[in-house]
Parts: sequence; structure tokens; C-alpha cells
Amino acid sequence: QGMHAKSHHLAWRKGPTVDVELSPPHGRNILDISIWKNDVVTASADHGLRVYDIENGSQIKQLYTKKYGHTEWVTSCAFLKDGRVLSGGMDNKLCLWDSKGVRCSDLTGHNGSISKVMVDQANVGISSSYDTSLLIWNLDSLKCEGGLFNGHAKPVQDFMWQNSLVVSGGRDGVLCVWDINKAKLLSTKPVHKGPVSKIRFFSDGMDSNLILSAGIEDGTLVALDMRTLKLVYKNRIHNRAINAMETNLGSRIMTGSADG
Repeated sequence: QGMHAKSHHLAWRKGPTVDVELSPPHGRNILDISIWKNDVVTASADHGLRVYDIENGSQIKQLYTKKYGHTEWVTSCAFLKDGRVLSGGMDNKLCLWDSKGVRCSDLTGHNGSISKVMVDQANVGISSSYDTSLLIWNLDSLKCEGGLFNGHAKPVQDFMWQNSLVVSGGRDGVLCVWDINKAKLLSTKPVHKGPVSKIRFFSDGMDSNLILSAGIEDGTLVALDMRTLKLVYKNRIHNRAINAMETNLGSRIMTGSADG
């Protein structure tokens, strides 16, 4: 039984064992996804979200009605541990969707499109926006508990969050390092020529703990020491925009670029 479970768990390495189409599909591009248990939620440029059963691909519900939801592209989404969904859109607002039914509470505070949302196990959420700020939300009381301001001069493209540490990257090419417990800007690092596309945290489980960032216009990968915030690596690894970046526990950093 143990061997069977292990084999099933690693089956994805050989490619899809079952090609399950999620149906019905969105009418326009899918911009983000989030997974919780056997459910996946997709955010789309059609102004809606859809929740599907991963096992059979069937739609459980569509998160959009005339009364509830977004009026523009839905750019980011994240499941909470209780099955609720937090979404952000180009209509400048966040929607916190009930785990049952199709109803949401609007969370307003941003003055620009939402670029990303993240949540933690304590039902705290963080959102970044084209208004150059990040906001911190209590997703139980539905209140904004603070903000991270005056770090970026241009829209925030991406951020990563771990405990009290948040690192954001903007279209100004700057990385901002924040302590969210104190809502304090710890450091600014102008490391890219042009917008930051992706930020990731990297750890090899031993001595190497890094903040990684990738650039859209400069094709450059940057690494900062997470403790000292000193630059440890900077190199143009692609001729065009870096659009994707991920890490694994095997000390590897993978990037995907518009150069193919």
C-alpha cells in the first residue's frame, strides 16, 4: 500500500496520467489558479472565477453574479484554509467569497488594479496594487489592519511573504523589504533596469537563504542574502523578459522567458 501511494504521488513526473478537462471553461484567459484539497479555483479575464472538482473536472460553482463579484479582469486568487476564496481584480477591489454558495464581501482600500493576493493560516491576507501600496487584511473581521506605503514609485508587480517578512517588486525596478508586524520599510534595493516580474524565496535547508527577483526588460536574475540583504548574485540570463520563476528543494532555480 505504501509503495502504491508513493508511485501514485510521483506519477506526474512522467506526464499526465489522466487528461481531465475543466468544464465548462472560461470565455477568456485564465490569469491565476489556487488549489485547496480536491478543489481548484481559476481567476479569469472574463470577470469571474470558477471552482472545479480536480478529480472529475466538473464545475462546482461560478463565482460571479449580477450582485456579487468583479466588474473587471480577476488577476489573482487564493484559497483560505476554511475553503473561502480571496480574489483581486482590475476593478481595484478584493472579493472574499463564502465557502458555500455564491456570495462575497467587498474589501476596498486600493486605488489601483490588484496585482496579487496571498493568505496565511491565520486568515490574514496581503494584497498588492498598481497604486504602489500593499494592504494587510484581517479576513475574519474583514478589516484592513495596515498598509505598506512609500516604498515604490510605480505599481507593485509581485511580492512574497514569509512570517513577518514581505518583499515586493515594482515597475520601478526596486525591491522593497518590509516588516509587516511593524508596517515598516526595512530596505529598498534598486536592482533591475525596468519592472520586476517575479519574486521568490529560496532556501537549501542549510546556510543559503535568498531573496530572488527576475526582470521583465533586463532579463536579469538577482539574488540577495535574506539576512544581510546584500547582493550575492546578478546576471543577465535571458535576452528577453523573464515571465516565470520557481525553486525546489534540490537547490535549483528555474526560469522561463519570452526568448523561448
